[in-house]
Amino acid sequence: MQKKKEKPWENDQAYIDYAKSGASSCVFIMRDVANVDTSGYWIDVSDIIQEEKNLPQLVEVQRGLFRHPRYTAINSFKAELFPRLTQPDYSTARDDDEIRYITWLTATADILKQKSDGYVGKKYEVTVETIPVLDEKNPLIIKRKFKVIMTKRLNSRLKHD
Repeated sequence: MQKKKEKPWENDQAYIDYAKSGASSCVFIMRDVANVDTSGYWIDVSDIIQEEKNLPQLVEVQRGLFRHPRYTAINSFKAELFPRLTQPDYSTARDDDEIRYITWLTATADILKQKSDGYVGKKYEVTVETIPVLDEKNPLIIKRKFKVIMTKRLNSRLKHD
């Protein structure tokens, strides 16, 4: 029997907490905001406001048993942009999960270093509408799409702008 290779991200509690917090979704939302250029920057997310919601339609979970599926809606968050001073090394990456983990490790270390050096990045507040979409194959799985309602720059006068 072949031993399963250990996946470090499965045991890294900080990474697990990050993934569960909604911050990873907020990074992708911020990256796709049309009027903010995030290329060459790490995105540090804070102050996420989210809520648990029920879909209005009933879904049959077992024969004769129906329920309203639940999902987490992201309403708003703050994001701070930090220059990418350190580049990830993907030479050992075996799959997309490992690439995401290496990216997160690199971004986290780079952002913490810059913060400890006193760097303040461009800050934004983003208001979002979460659109739930039922999976066609399994109606108990809810995928989310996001529509940015508003993006507001919070600190417009920085020396490095």
